[in-house]
Amino acid sequence: MAAARLTLCQHLSELPYQSMFKWSFDKIPTTSPFLFYSRLVIHPSFRKRGLRQQFDEIRLRKQMDMAVPFGLVTINRKRQLQLAEYGFEFLADAYASDEASPFTGLGVMIIQLEKIRIPQPA
Repeated sequence: MAAARLTLCQHLSELPYQSMFKWSFDKIPTTSPFLFYSRLVIHPSFRKRGLRQQFDEIRLRKQMDMAVPFGLVTINRKRQLQLAEYGFEFLADAYASDEASPFTGLGVMIIQLEKIRIPQPA
């Protein structure tokens, strides 16, 4: 019904579809390890139930528990607004310089450990 990935990386070369990130290697910290937030999917029958927020917060708490300095995520414009609420900052538009990448129209955001904001339940 839903899934989300969170990958611990030791080096920028471990990122999938590297051509999307090469333009920004000078903007991304060289600290390691770091996290790559990816592939949040929810089956249409299970949407509007708060699963996106639960997955986002679980992954952010994992980053906090592990004390990983930063995380990266590729996003569409809708996700950019959602993730900004947690403290993610937009880096730049992503683009692939090779035809192997299935992604277009994405951006890259970063979350620094010290900037994570998880709202308290109401």
